[in-house]
Amino acid sequence: MSGGVFGALKDAILILDEVKRLSDNIRKLVDRVERLEQRVGDLETHDAVDAVKGDALVARLEAATRIAAAESHASLIERIVRIEGVVLGTPGDRSISRLPSKDDR
Repeated sequence: MSGGVFGALKDAILILDEVKRLSDNIRKLVDRVERLEQRVGDLETHDAVDAVKGDALVARLEAATRIAAAESHASLIERIVRIEGVVLGTPGDRSISRLPSKDDR
């Protein structure tokens, strides 16, 4: 009967060793999953930061375009006013040479 007890103890020890080995493997897998989750989180954060940077760049470009358009518009208005001054002969503006009117002929 003692052979049966020793055999059972031997089997119990083998089972405990197998459980320990499986527990170690599970722990390694859990660690690996946690590292992968961290990497995914880092990538998502990186993507979110890139998206915000992209939005900021687009906003700056839109603002620069609006400024350039406003400056061009102001310059064109200024040129039109000067041309109108020449054509219409704005009386108060001495710096603009006036085209002769019908009365001057």
